[in-house]
Amino acid sequence: MKLISEVSIGCFNMKHKIKWRNFRIWFADQVKRKVWFRNFFITRNAWGAFSINSHINQHTGKEKVCYNTVESAKKAADSMSKKRNAHFSYYKCLFCDGYHIGKNRDNKISGYDDVKSENVISERI
Repeated sequence: MKLISEVSIGCFNMKHKIKWRNFRIWFADQVKRKVWFRNFFITRNAWGAFSINSHINQHTGKEKVCYNTVESAKKAADSMSKKRNAHFSYYKCLFCDGYHIGKNRDNKISGYDDVKSENVISERI
């Protein structure tokens, strides 16, 4: 498994490495979620955290917005969910010391205002 990705950001190249202390935080957060089994073994969405695209926007090549706390990331995810009418979730970045928000292709849910928790979302998918 290749843990180093070379990406071009702006005018220079950077090597991004997974920070293993962040892996421990990320993994602990993932297994607390009600849908952890589905995320790891059925949809396999949790494994996307190991991709450099979890830290870099694949369309622009720029780093994603970094949130310093879980609370600020949750608040931003809720705000984006309401704004875009799709489920956004927060996650600990393995490459930096912050949190990011994102969605995957499976999380496009119409009528998001009726959805109140991850558990309800997993039942609909």
